[in-house]
Amino acid sequence: MPVETGSLDFVYSSHLLEDFSDWKPLLSEWVRVLKPGGHLIILIPDKKLFAAAMARGQIGNPAHKHEGRVGELTEYAAKFRLELIEDRLTGCFENDYTILFVARKSTCT
Repeated sequence: MPVETGSLDFVYSSHLLEDFSDWKPLLSEWVRVLKPGGHLIILIPDKKLFAAAMARGQIGNPAHKHEGRVGELTEYAAKFRLELIEDRLTGCFENDYTILFVARKSTCT
């Protein structure tokens, strides 16, 4: 990204990460541009709940390469010096299949 290293207070991504099979390059870039103490906020579909939604008639998305599961982004957190704030299903409405992941970039050097 044409963004200076450590220049952003937050990075927000809603239903984009699942369009990539390898999350590490994107996460690495997003963490790079965050200031220490900056927040990474990600929304992705839960694989099982999204499949259940499709079984009920939800239109699939052929761009999806890797839907997630609760806890999966947490596994990346330590690798990228992120302090976990939350990693959970949003549960905003009946049959919601979205995972909310929020973490803060470590302020320790």
